[in-house]
Amino acid sequence: MFLRFLRTNLSCQHWLAGGLAFCLLFVFSPQGVRAQGLSGVTGTITDESGAVIPNVAVTVTNNATGVSSHAVGTSVGSYTVTDLIPGTYTVKFEKTGFQTSVLNTVYVDVGKFATADAVLKVGNIAQAIEVTAAPIALETTQPQLGTVVEPKIAQEVPTLIGGGPGNIGPRDRQIDDLIFLAPGVTGGEFEHRINGGVSYQNEVMFNGVVAVQSETQGMQSNINPPFEMVNEIEVLTSNFGAQYGLAQGVASYRFVSGSNQLHGDGFELLRNTILDAAGVSPPGTTGPDSSGYYHPGPTPVINQHNFGFSLGGPVFFPKLYNGKNKTFFYVSADWFRLNSTDTGTNTIPTPAEV
Repeated sequence: MFLRFLRTNLSCQHWLAGGLAFCLLFVFSPQGVRAQGLSGVTGTITDESGAVIPNVAVTVTNNATGVSSHAVGTSVGSYTVTDLIPGTYTVKFEKTGFQTSVLNTVYVDVGKFATADAVLKVGNIAQAIEVTAAPIALETTQPQLGTVVEPKIAQEVPTLIGGGPGNIGPRDRQIDDLIFLAPGVTGGEFEHRINGGVSYQNEVMFNGVVAVQSETQGMQSNINPPFEMVNEIEVLTSNFGAQYGLAQGVASYRFVSGSNQLHGDGFELLRNTILDAAGVSPPGTTGPDSSGYYHPGPTPVINQHNFGFSLGGPVFFPKLYNGKNKTFFYVSADWFRLNSTDTGTNTIPTPAEV
């Protein structure tokens, strides 16, 4: 009995060790292995005369998470920092013999490189000059054309719930409804076209990774994360970069990231018969009676619930690990319930037909 217990205990320890190792690998894996459609910051560093300054230390810090990325300028004064999640950043430039320059509120869009140039003045590195970046930055590194649906729009636009009892179901609240905010997108959830392209030919990307499908490429009915997961969307319409393959249009989504503050929400979207008004006329009639009166029709029968929650923040284990400015989590889940009468009919073979 003791040996059997010992063997079981050792086996459990091995499983626990393996599971812990896997979790640590997942949590501490570097950001650089995650994305293909990259976002970042690029620019050129010069002095007051316009001459480039080589080998400048550049620090790019996410204002929400405190996570910093570092780079060193090239011999011609240029720099690039890649694989940044969309958001607002602070860019700091440091070099001995020059005053430190800090560029605030540099906004990085999904799938784009923000341009953040700096002009350093001669002086003590301990002196700092802070500059507020322009609210709108031109794309200078990629030729593609597209529209960015920014976080504020993605989070506050009214949620699409469908158009009536004949048009309800889980597909009525899909994140790809948001791509219709971009000009040139036509069709519906099941079949849509970007900038006149062919149906089922646009590429879908989640956090820079292509969502590959065996057929009906571009249809997202079976691969729709919750609405609350969406941070920002870019809809590319033409002149695509090489990383987008041969797609006729691109819908690129970036998901919400946790930050240093613990935050979350819950929601319930309800449609119920008692909240619906009656129709204007009974079934089988198309207009008023002889006196011009429209008879009220039956009230649509529907009981629909869509509910869920989101939670994000730093990874924190007391006395073991503090993820502030290091590691973050964000989880979102939703459920859909629809109680309705089954009006469909099917015919099965009779014994004689079999």
